[in-house]
Amino acid sequence: MWWFLLAERSEGHLQRFLEDEEAVFFTGYEELVAKIKRYLPDEAARRQIAAAGRARRSGMDTTTTGRCSLILERVAARYPL
Repeated sequence: MWWFLLAERSEGHLQRFLEDEEAVFFTGYEELVAKIKRYLPDEAARRQIAAAGRARRSGMDTTTTGRCSLILERVAARYPL
């Protein structure tokens, strides 16, 4: 199974994925519609981006526990006891 990520552009997404190479992002309704029209008929492009995103994600701990651990580490680094 493969997943093509089309998501709202955010700082977190941009830090994790290369735009239009590993995931596709949009800001606003018009750009969302344009991206859907661009990628919906192009399965080859969607598969290529999905594969690159999957390869990038394989190095990340995307579980809830992993994400919470990362958040706690960042908070602890910013506010040491």
